[in-house]
Amino acid sequence: MANDVEAQCSNIKRFAQVGEVGLVLYYVGILMPKVDERLVQLADELGFVIILMPENDASLAYANVISDVMQAIFLDQMNNPVFAVEMLSEIAKMPAYQHNLATVLKMIAERLHASCALLDGNRQLIQVRLGPAIVTFTGKNCQVAEFTAKLSVPINH
Repeated sequence: MANDVEAQCSNIKRFAQVGEVGLVLYYVGILMPKVDERLVQLADELGFVIILMPENDASLAYANVISDVMQAIFLDQMNNPVFAVEMLSEIAKMPAYQHNLATVLKMIAERLHASCALLDGNRQLIQVRLGPAIVTFTGKNCQVAEFTAKLSVPINH
């Protein structure tokens, strides 16, 4: 993968299609020889952010960036409590192919730090966001649960 630009581009497309907005590249010049211009062009076309950490530096730790990003997110949430308006604004800025339920559920789950499920009027599960993956259920042999920010209540069928 480190030398396969086509596979890298395929991954960027897939990440963008499921609602991811960017990624951080570590160890360029060590594990990955360089960031190919085709990858940068694709990311620009998709509005996908690539953060390139300093090249040829094996001393960088994921935990440092994760801590900084989490702190920035926490402070932003404290300073901007009007989530629905913000969410609509963010969706409007996204490419059309990201205007979907999966993206909305991902945003809500990330904001609430909880799993989220979308049910239809008959309380049938349409889509759920569990952790980092989006899972779509079909059929009747699945455990359905109704989620809120602080409470999870099983639904009786």
